[in-house]
Amino acid sequence: MDWYSSVLYEKGCAFEQGDILYECPYFETTRKGDECLTDIVLHDVVILTQSCDLAHGKVGKILVAPWVGLSDFMQNWLCEIRRRDPKKEQLSSKDKRSLFKHLSEGIYPGYHILNKCEESGLLDYPIIDFRNAYSVALAELEKVACAQSRILRLRPPYREHLSQAFARFFMRVGLPSNLVNPY
Repeated sequence: MDWYSSVLYEKGCAFEQGDILYECPYFETTRKGDECLTDIVLHDVVILTQSCDLAHGKVGKILVAPWVGLSDFMQNWLCEIRRRDPKKEQLSSKDKRSLFKHLSEGIYPGYHILNKCEESGLLDYPIIDFRNAYSVALAELEKVACAQSRILRLRPPYREHLSQAFARFFMRVGLPSNLVNPY
């Protein structure tokens, strides 16, 4: 079963959960004394807002999550490992297999992996980063989609799997202490 359909986007078309967009702006704000500085960072994103809310015009801002390809994700992962173990020079084949397996099994709740789609230009497995989800004004997202003209749309049941993974991440409850195993 194909994971995606390619959709021609024209202004005013409804977005759906699971739509993949490239170079979506994120306004990163920092303070320097009394001054507020804003940088525009472009992210490739997937839409997380429910399709029914998008279709009925119930939202002015749309929740998106940034993603990177698996190869870039592995490089970032290696950088994180190097902070704890500066001697680690690269990920072994075993490390890579293990990371892919853990991503595909949902072991890391802050991340979700999708399939690549080479015929549509999605050359690597997108790794969705739920931890850095943000909202974008509908008008801004329409500009991004119009510039791209075609968007990849995640099909069922993969769209619902994405939604479920985000729900698992969002609904986590951190307890003050864990149960002690008596055995």
